[in-house]
Amino acid sequence: MNNTVVIGGQGFLGRHVVKVLGADSAGRSEDNDVVVNILDKESLKPLKDYDHVINCVGLSPLKKPKTPYEAVHIYGVRNIVSTLRPHQRFTHVSAAGTHLDSDSTYFKTKWLGEQEAFKHSKTTVIRPGLMIGEKSEFSQSLIVTKIFRVFPNIDTHVMPISVERVARKIVEAQHEGNIVVVGGEPRTVSNVVKQQVKGPVLFLPGFVWRPVFYVVTKIGLFGLSDEQRILLREGAVDSL
Repeated sequence: MNNTVVIGGQGFLGRHVVKVLGADSAGRSEDNDVVVNILDKESLKPLKDYDHVINCVGLSPLKKPKTPYEAVHIYGVRNIVSTLRPHQRFTHVSAAGTHLDSDSTYFKTKWLGEQEAFKHSKTTVIRPGLMIGEKSEFSQSLIVTKIFRVFPNIDTHVMPISVERVARKIVEAQHEGNIVVVGGEPRTVSNVVKQQVKGPVLFLPGFVWRPVFYVVTKIGLFGLSDEQRILLREGAVDSL
């Protein structure tokens, strides 16, 4: 058998894991070593040829998904697990802050996906905090801030961590057989922005930016979706 394959190996986290492990990359595009689609169970058969399968596929909480969260976070994981042989190791990447009682569909489906992953006996679940790095979605969201030097003052707590550290932790924790939380000390979103954006930034108080975001969302321009408002209320923090 081959050693390791990373599903989502062309993605933001996946490509770092592939680099650290020297693993094969699996995904829907022809650029991957193995072409698979977690929503198509038949396409997953090549995964049986590996000792260790790592799933880095997940939808973004920062965008309205084209595919329902349930499909990718729950049913996709179920398809992977049903394909694995009993002796194969499985590492599944979830998210910090995930829990069943969340009002967030993103968090709730992530938690339910963990339960699907644990139906395989040799599973490790990784819960990374807010991943920081070049071309991360969070970094991309700060482009406007770097130009206009303005950002909403958001006191929601997250656990920032470099994507490289998450990739290394996946390698180190592959024998844990439980849930491994990977993140830095909890910080507010505004504090993380201060660290990521060099130079002065004007942080707009909530009574200024919240009504503006509400109005532009209602008239169909941009702003915060219902899902994003819930995420800002709940935060993304787990006990280390």
